[in-house]
Amino acid sequence: MAKSGDSRKAVEPPKVDEDAALAAKVKSALGADPVLKFLAIDARASDGVVTLYGTANTRARRDKAAKVASGVPGVKSVKNELVIVAGS
Repeated sequence: MAKSGDSRKAVEPPKVDEDAALAAKVKSALGADPVLKFLAIDARASDGVVTLYGTANTRARRDKAAKVASGVPGVKSVKNELVIVAGS
């Protein structure tokens, strides 16, 4: 005898973590850059706002990382928390 309230009919596909997916796209874009791929940069996203963490060895590379991140589709804004450390 089947139960009348079968909960299996409302099965939804697993929800994609959009923040994690966006952070992954940003990391991929940074890794595709011939200069930035050598820097230790991490990216986290929350509602389209991406925060960059890590180090860059020059201000120009720090700024370039933010520019690359802001060019990724879905990024609304970038918080650049990269620290400039010579030799990083």
